[in-house]
Amino acid sequence: MEEKTFSSVLPAVRIIHLSYRLVGMCPYKLPQDITSEHLPLSPLGLLNTVTFIALSCTVVYLNVIVDIYGELSSSSILNFISRGVLMGGLVFTILFTFVSSLMRKSNWEMVRLLHRIDTRLSSVGVQFNYKRQFYMAIAYTILWVTFVFLLIGYHCFYSSLGTMNYVKMCIHITSHYVAVTAYGAFMSHFFYMLVAIYSRFAAININFSRHFLTKSAKERTPGQDDGEVKELRIAHDELNDLLDCVNSFLSIVAMAGITLSIFLWVLSCSSMYKRNVDDRESLLLSPIGYVLWSSYFAFFVVTVIVMASRVTSEGRRTAVLIHKGMNLHPNHPDLQEIFSMQLQSREPVASCGLFTYDYTLLYSVLGSISIYTTIFIQFDSFNYKA
Repeated sequence: MEEKTFSSVLPAVRIIHLSYRLVGMCPYKLPQDITSEHLPLSPLGLLNTVTFIALSCTVVYLNVIVDIYGELSSSSILNFISRGVLMGGLVFTILFTFVSSLMRKSNWEMVRLLHRIDTRLSSVGVQFNYKRQFYMAIAYTILWVTFVFLLIGYHCFYSSLGTMNYVKMCIHITSHYVAVTAYGAFMSHFFYMLVAIYSRFAAININFSRHFLTKSAKERTPGQDDGEVKELRIAHDELNDLLDCVNSFLSIVAMAGITLSIFLWVLSCSSMYKRNVDDRESLLLSPIGYVLWSSYFAFFVVTVIVMASRVTSEGRRTAVLIHKGMNLHPNHPDLQEIFSMQLQSREPVASCGLFTYDYTLLYSVLGSISIYTTIFIQFDSFNYKA
């Protein structure tokens, strides 16, 4: 029974899908069979989604627009951007719910393509530990959900220090919940797809090394291992197709998360500065809140950038291994040469179109944070003195 349960990527994908459904972003169910193309909208799922969006709009309207708490009523830049963060979370939730519902078949096709790649690789002796991938998806989901509860716990404690009643406190907390959960569910999906693609590229490299870098040219007979090279070449090409789908469907939205992370870290540093020049008790816990928020978003940004960089480096390693194989087997380089030409035109890169997800982006983000924090403190200090 256990072998049947973990015979494909579907159990791990269901964990990611479950996190979507828990935050009301996925009004459909995944098929039981990975070969199925039928993904109807569930009436119960639609009701859950509509209810969640209606509740989200209500609490964000009351907390941000009406400002029943009075915390955002001032003209401070910090409070102004806090409104933007909460409104951005609501817009992100509604937009991605709508897009994921319309593109549910394209999203499901990525899972089916991953399954076909696994089937092709298994024909040349590559086996995957789906059980480990399943528990990795659970661990990552539990990690970001725990972070969400930590944020909610902070806001519960922060709200209890004021004069809010329980209704206002619930509205205040729920509006912040809306701003973080949708992003967490989405980024966990992006991270898992990058991990899946990386593990397949690594499997191709290991298999290629086993077939071609452990044999001398004299031991290799004409036609030997040509079938393996062909299957690996097709699998590599399909993985690039899958990465292109991930780039078009997921990475553009992740760009918004990186932008938001920059804003939040600027807010964190500015809030710490303002706390040092202002002794009001209302600002006592403000830096802690911004640090928690920015750490939450930075967690996803860093994990995605690290995994995307590993995908790119593993793809480059494939090219190195192929050229080594061509040097070891100069008499029969035809299929390997075709494979090599394919790599020259299709290097696997996780990108949103504006930039690639690599360590260069991480250093650029850190540089942007330092520059904008300095500018932000200067403007906020001017308003404070005024």
